[in-house]
Amino acid sequence: MDSNLNFIITAPTEDEAQEIDGNLLEEIQKVKPFTLKEAFVPVNVCAKQDGKIIGGVLAYAVMWDILYIDTVWTRKEYRGKGIASALVGETEKRAVETGCKIARLSTYDFQAPKFYERLSYKKFGEIDYGHTKEIFYYKKLSEV
Repeated sequence: MDSNLNFIITAPTEDEAQEIDGNLLEEIQKVKPFTLKEAFVPVNVCAKQDGKIIGGVLAYAVMWDILYIDTVWTRKEYRGKGIASALVGETEKRAVETGCKIARLSTYDFQAPKFYERLSYKKFGEIDYGHTKEIFYYKKLSEV
């Protein structure tokens, strides 16, 4: 590190964090233009019964036609009834309509690896944290 530099390190404000993110996205866009109109397009869905959320998927169509699935959740009493599968399927369908060609996600070994494998997701890596493993999956959406 250059010892002539005089700087401090702090937590950014929300506006400063957006500036940092915007600057990075601008630099990325110059090197590898996005295939989507925006860098991050929400592709969220939920299932409701009697007005109450019983499950949902939070996901984004990201920069280059990639669906990034962040969260898949179903109320405990509704698990094993096909709701999560239907939610993921609807998310994939909407992502394809947005222009996505591939999906990626991660889960933990104590959560749902077998669930994603049943949905044709393919494992491409894992991190062993000692107390748990995070497993990474992808799926070509042309298979949807």
